[in-house]
Amino acid sequence: MPPWAMHLYTVLLDYAGGTYVSQLAASDEQDALRRWLDKLGSERTAGEVSDEVATAFESMPDRPVLIEGLTNAWSASASEKGGLALVNIVRNVELT
Repeated sequence: MPPWAMHLYTVLLDYAGGTYVSQLAASDEQDALRRWLDKLGSERTAGEVSDEVATAFESMPDRPVLIEGLTNAWSASASEKGGLALVNIVRNVELT
């Protein structure tokens, strides 16, 4: 994918009483969710949370849903033994 097609996304996870924030480059919101899950699994930044959340989201068939009334902000959720995992994905405005 050409670099001009990539955007900066902020991914916010609310799960099991914790909030986890990451930023990454991706082509769209679905790609951002996929790349975030890959990063979460490889870095294990959130300890055991990463395995549980990655497993829950891998089985989620739907794309993230555009949040009503907002621009460039999506939400996705999954249930796992630790409870509800809510992910918000925001495409950042890149300033020049």
